[in-house]
Amino acid sequence: WSQGRTVYGGMSAALVYCAVKQKVAPDRVMRSFSCNFVGPLEAETPFSIEVDVLREGKNASQVQARAIQNSKVAVLCQVCFGVGRTSKVRVKNEDTHQMTLPNKAKFIPQIPKVTPKFLRHFDL
Repeated sequence: WSQGRTVYGGMSAALVYCAVKQKVAPDRVMRSFSCNFVGPLEAETPFSIEVDVLREGKNASQVQARAIQNSKVAVLCQVCFGVGRTSKVRVKNEDTHQMTLPNKAKFIPQIPKVTPKFLRHFDL
């Protein structure tokens, strides 16, 4: 799950999220997730994830985490979790669209040193 030497951003963010979720009470759900890719997270090099619970209140938790590799921050995330709340507000969504189905995409051949290697993982 990398392109060249670097782990895909979504994969590195997911790894940080999994570490963060272990530090938060199970009744809290993620409300916001801000992720900065500070530098490359190399696929073949060990790294660690440090998690700091900045604040944990009655209804919300604020957490910051970093993926660190070679003593440098590669990924920095701040995540907010909150408890579920009941509400009397109900919004009914009956929106529909008239869009036509998309045409089949054109095949992109794998051309060495031209097309990115990660494309082989997608059915285009």
